[in-house]
Amino acid sequence: MNNIKQRERKIQEKRKQTPWRVFVKEICSRQPLVFYKNTGKISRYPETWRIGALISQKDFHDQRDFLANDSASLGGASFFDSFQLLQKSFSYPNLFHDYINENSDYADILYGTKNTYLSFSVWDNTENILYSYTVNTNCTNVLNSCQVYTNCSSIYSSNYVTNSYEVFYSKNIHNSSQVWFSADCIGCENILFCNWLSNCSYHIRNIAYTKEEYTKIKQELLQKKEAFSNYYEALPVHYDNIDADWCEWIALKNCESVKNAKFVTNTNQGNNLLIVDGTPASSSLYDTISVGLDCVDFYGVNCWGTHCNNIYISTNIWSCSNIYYSDYLINCTYCLGCIWLKNKQFCILNTQYTKEERFDKANEIFAQMERDWTLWQFFPWSMNPFYFNDTVASLIEDFSKEEVIHDWYLWRDDEIKIDIPEWAQIVDGKNLNQYQWFDTYWTWIIDPEILKKVIRDEKRNIYRIVPMELEFLQKYGLPLPEIHWLDRIKLGFTFK
Repeated sequence: MNNIKQRERKIQEKRKQTPWRVFVKEICSRQPLVFYKNTGKISRYPETWRIGALISQKDFHDQRDFLANDSASLGGASFFDSFQLLQKSFSYPNLFHDYINENSDYADILYGTKNTYLSFSVWDNTENILYSYTVNTNCTNVLNSCQVYTNCSSIYSSNYVTNSYEVFYSKNIHNSSQVWFSADCIGCENILFCNWLSNCSYHIRNIAYTKEEYTKIKQELLQKKEAFSNYYEALPVHYDNIDADWCEWIALKNCESVKNAKFVTNTNQGNNLLIVDGTPASSSLYDTISVGLDCVDFYGVNCWGTHCNNIYISTNIWSCSNIYYSDYLINCTYCLGCIWLKNKQFCILNTQYTKEERFDKANEIFAQMERDWTLWQFFPWSMNPFYFNDTVASLIEDFSKEEVIHDWYLWRDDEIKIDIPEWAQIVDGKNLNQYQWFDTYWTWIIDPEILKKVIRDEKRNIYRIVPMELEFLQKYGLPLPEIHWLDRIKLGFTFK
């Protein structure tokens, strides 16, 4: 046991020194942001040779308790070779869903959501989420948005929003309501084109108006539908830190001693962090992306889970402790090199051991990794099944195709079409006004015939409008989107 603790400390020291760009390339490239058609299924995985067969969600959950036999642990010349053989021996679900999700077959990384479509990382009592990334905890009606947390409703084309409702084309909005084209505001309501405001109402461009004046000017400004996208793209991006002591970088809230971090809340001590919601508190997180509640001691982790501690070089870990070099584990402890296990302990390469056997075997593997100089390294490029340019990594740092291919990551050149009927009539994005207009009473109208069409934007990407989306646009007087849904999500990645 003491040998394992010593090697944990070696991994800790190495991961604390990782350059930001290396962290992004290695770990953020394990977080896909595109869907594919693979073996007739909508999938998070492209058709690559780096994982096993693809199966449906139902078939996968029926066989999740699979344990490999001892031969799996002996199949490779090194630990990573053995792990890759195990990786290829498994059937993988087309998408990653857990708990109960309803009407959400076209979304990924879900836990307790309803009516979620073409979105990623959505969980904990959420409903009606479209074209969004990272939405959680009692949120409803969120479209084209990123990082929307805790008791939010009716959020459209906005980024980093908490405890707010009716927020449109805005960034960094907290505890606010009825906000349009604004940024960096807290505790505000009924504001338009405002920045850096706190606890204000009925303001336009940071100038106070009476309720009657505000309502009249707002009505006039919101008639200029064709300018909405330009207003949003022109917003200033500051993302100031709030209650962040001895911290560096942007959008840090209730943090202490956190460096090289972006969009992190309630975290104490860490480095190289991206999108962490540590509510009520997390600590000692290094080289980590997408961590939820109550996580402690993470070193080289891409994790969608919560309530975890002592996790080393792993991905997709939920409610686990003392996990090393593993992938997709739920409620497991003391596992090394395992995949797709649930409610297990003392397993190595999916083989069950006694407590004593497991410690001896783990020490043996760690000793060999230390001799190979791989003990603290993240999973190698050859085990990454995703196209690099379809992951979060490509959005937060500039990586050339040549640089990525040189390091043997995958790169996608072909176009992607998801959920597009072959027979649908194509409408050019510049001609959308034939399906939307003001009537004689200045009521905004969108023709429901658009539901039968597909739209092609300036980049020749194709997308469609779905009924839930049309209802939202009509209710709030919003124009039809002019760019592909993935490009709308990318607008939220204003990290640079």
